Amino acid sequence: MYPFTQLIELEQCRVNVNVLTVTECGPLSPVAHAIATVIGQSYLAVVEYQCEEGHRYTSGALKRTCQADQRWSGVTPVCTGKLS
Repeated sequence: MYPFTQLIELEQCRVNVNVLTVTECGPLSPVAHAIATVIGQSYLAVVEYQCEEGHRYTSGALKRTCQADQRWSGVTPVCTGKLS
């Protein structure tokens, strides 16, 4: 049998698991002239963008995170036309 202190810790863990909910953010639109790397699939998932070779990053967030409110942080990045 578990000592009393361990039993309390196990009970607290069980309570936390019962209230756990999975947050998912919707899909992101593709970004023209950018490569997206996705890390994770739900809450705190990260999408990192890199402009394709020869294209320039001009605005938006190159790193976006799935937040608890089911929205992606930041705004869609923009990679503009080829550099000269």
